[in-house]
Amino acid sequence: ALIEALSWVMAKGYNHCVFDTDSYELATACNGRPGEAYFGNIVMDCIHMLKHICPVLVDFAYRSSNSAAHVLARAVYSMSDTGEWVVTPPKFLTHVLDLDLN
Repeated sequence: ALIEALSWVMAKGYNHCVFDTDSYELATACNGRPGEAYFGNIVMDCIHMLKHICPVLVDFAYRSSNSAAHVLARAVYSMSDTGEWVVTPPKFLTHVLDLDLN
């Protein structure tokens, strides 16, 4: 998922990004200790891509505190086409984002 997000951000030309992950190993590896991750090649690809987005942070977030990511991931399976939003999130996600932020 991080590689896909990085690809999207790079294609849009964005910078000043924060990526939340519920994988402590991934966050730690992307922030300077790639040898500790058990999925090394993926991490190395992410680190290479992260060098093109400045400044950037890959941050660990407990799954229980990031319910928006969980809801979004589940919703993707029921969608028949692709989509993206930049400013206004989909209606099914607005309430969950409010809860995550408070």
